[in-house]
Amino acid sequence: RATDRDPRRSHRQGPARRLSTTAGLTRTCDTVGDLRARRVMNDLSILRTSLRPAWAAPLLAFATLLAPGPGSAQGIAVVDDPGPLRLSEPVRAAKQPGDVYIVQLRQPGVASYKGGTQGFPATKPGAGQRIDAADPDVASYARHLEQSHDDLLAAVGGGQKLHSFRYAFNGFAGVLTPAQVTRLAHLPEVVGIWRDTIQTVQTDNASLFLGLLDKDGGLRADLGLTGEDVIVGVIDSGVDPTHPALRDYEEKLPRACRSDWSDSSWLGLMLCGALKRHPPTTQVYEAPANFRGTCEAGPGFPATSCNNKLIGARFYIDGFRFRYALDDGEFVSPKDADGHGTHIATTIAGNTTVASLFGKRIGEISGIAPRARIAVYKACWLKPGESRASCATSDLARAIDDAVADGVDIINYSVGSLESDLTAPEDIALLNAFDAGVLSVVAA
Repeated sequence: RATDRDPRRSHRQGPARRLSTTAGLTRTCDTVGDLRARRVMNDLSILRTSLRPAWAAPLLAFATLLAPGPGSAQGIAVVDDPGPLRLSEPVRAAKQPGDVYIVQLRQPGVASYKGGTQGFPATKPGAGQRIDAADPDVASYARHLEQSHDDLLAAVGGGQKLHSFRYAFNGFAGVLTPAQVTRLAHLPEVVGIWRDTIQTVQTDNASLFLGLLDKDGGLRADLGLTGEDVIVGVIDSGVDPTHPALRDYEEKLPRACRSDWSDSSWLGLMLCGALKRHPPTTQVYEAPANFRGTCEAGPGFPATSCNNKLIGARFYIDGFRFRYALDDGEFVSPKDADGHGTHIATTIAGNTTVASLFGKRIGEISGIAPRARIAVYKACWLKPGESRASCATSDLARAIDDAVADGVDIINYSVGSLESDLTAPEDIALLNAFDAGVLSVVAA
């Protein structure tokens, strides 16, 4: 019977039930008496549960004759059948596992806060201004929001917080049980809760559509717009810092040494070989004035990877790692293992550089805005055996939040999913980024 196998029964309760026999005798060892009596009654239990029905009745009847009788000196008492078994304690439901959820709070983030909370002045930037994360009022309000996240988690019994969102989105991501989610949903401070989702990187070819390669018309030929002093935050799979299109200097080679002649003739190889190995360089970018980001180091990405072109790099992995392992070829750093992030960054703002294939010069290439600066926010990672990166929404939302706080002018978000609504947490964060003067360019 299922009740006989319940592990929560006390030790004495189980044997007492099994000692009932077809002869109507129910014996329990309630007193510390004769050990032989206990062994006999235990043998009865074994016989009853293991023998075939045809053999059980005769053998049990014979065995009961050998058992000590009522009132004997063996200390065995005859008691009434105890009836149905009862658990020694209430049945407790198995603890439900947690999952990653993103929680949005009613109070606005730094980018949208117009004041109204006592002791905290407005932090929304004025027209044409950016958030200054180092400003005392901004820093104080951001700490206030983060403390409110911790207080809410404590109020519902804790939970593992993965990220706090304070600038473009007020909320947090954390590992929560269904019960904790239910309690949060009933709090007036909470306006939205989403289970974390996985998205994938996207790409297309926009330069031809925009006419950027046309000799006449467009943004380049007529207006001369090349992205000078613009900072683009690229939220993607990271970046390869050794890519020549992301240098902050130019190699000053004579024109002849940049032609096919330098590689295909003995004279060219002799005259240009040493120059190509150690080319003279000129610094072509100055340090950005208003960028407040950082350059996070890690495997494949030393602290010296950033420069005045690639001005910042961060990475976000907690939401992804909650669900998946990393591919062996991944780097827990801003280094790009997929290649998509490097492709996007150089397409947006890559310097003019020479492209070659198997050592043969193909021609000059450049990004859409070759004089813009790049700040990288890696939130997309390779699963084992896959070649295209996936991204946890919780990590993406934190990347958006940091990009706004760092002072980027544009967020490039080449990430997508099959979701059609625009009320997901990263959509709200990108919309609120506009309050801080940050334009978001999103893959459709």
